[in-house]
Amino acid sequence: MNTSSWLPDPGFEGLATRSRLICCAHAGGGPAAFADWATALPRSVSLCPLRRPGCDPPQQAPQQPPQRADVHILAHQAVEALCTLATRPSILFGHSLGAVIAFEIARLLDARGLPPRLLIDAAKLDGWQELTCAGVQRMEFDGGHFFPFERASGFLAWLGQRLQRA
Repeated sequence: MNTSSWLPDPGFEGLATRSRLICCAHAGGGPAAFADWATALPRSVSLCPLRRPGCDPPQQAPQQPPQRADVHILAHQAVEALCTLATRPSILFGHSLGAVIAFEIARLLDARGLPPRLLIDAAKLDGWQELTCAGVQRMEFDGGHFFPFERASGFLAWLGQRLQRA
């Protein structure tokens, strides 16, 4: 698999970029779930919505449903892609299944000495709260507060301020 297929199109980070918000969408979702978020972030923060295989673009309906993939394999693929980017302070955000993938990404980045500053998960999974990643601060939010975009703008302003201090 081509690791760059996980990342936004080249040029998503400009010269002013100092930090990034890495987003993992819900099952079947892709970067389009976060399309409006970039406008609420400061210019110094890039939005990096990850594109899981078979989940984007939404306009192209797959001929057959994407195969179920192991979360650990997906996380490894995403980390390989992220490691091709310049090292910047980052926050990981995951919604639903994306929160599980983001958690695994955080563990793998931490093991490489590149822990995200924060892992924000919007997942309601039994037993999920007990999982920890020693080198990563974790915050839980109710996913219903993030969608639609109008309800996410206050959260994104807060995130932007936090990332600007990075």
